[in-house]
Amino acid sequence: DWRKIKFFWGDERCVAPTDDESNYKMTKEHLFRFVPVPDENIFRIHGENDTEAEAKRYGNLLGSELESTNGIPSFDILMLGMGDDGHTASIFPHEIELWKSPDNCVTATHPTNGQKRVSLTGKVINAARNVVFLVTGENKADKVEEIINHPDLAEKKYPAALVRPDSGNLLWFLDENAARKLTGENN
Repeated sequence: DWRKIKFFWGDERCVAPTDDESNYKMTKEHLFRFVPVPDENIFRIHGENDTEAEAKRYGNLLGSELESTNGIPSFDILMLGMGDDGHTASIFPHEIELWKSPDNCVTATHPTNGQKRVSLTGKVINAARNVVFLVTGENKADKVEEIINHPDLAEKKYPAALVRPDSGNLLWFLDENAARKLTGENN
């Protein structure tokens, strides 16, 4: 029953919701047009707004719409991807300090094109009851292997390595290419 599910975003580029780079637009085209999700259950990041104000607004929205754990908004399930550089949500390696922000959401900057984004912070990500990574592509295999097999080294370099839900419920879905460097019983 889609009326019982609420949708939020882990990050969004600071673009209009009609822009081809919008995560909201992608979700609308690939999911919402096929399933009857009520509009009142869709809580998008308004990427077209002032970025700092939107990060604050969305952080407050999470606080009012989600149950909290120790005062931190807590998702039932949070699905994340991982970029080639080991970023997740929109926390990139060059701004890894944003992970520890006391805010629920922050403004982040893409390292090469300077594009502004609104992103969840580490405290909200790790407060989720269940976190799922969906990672595809051979270009991510080295990072996946390092994060899974050498987390103490990886956490200094890759925001994705800092995803360690307080609940302990972390699941990785990898395609064959992303998993190609994982071997042995621990994987």
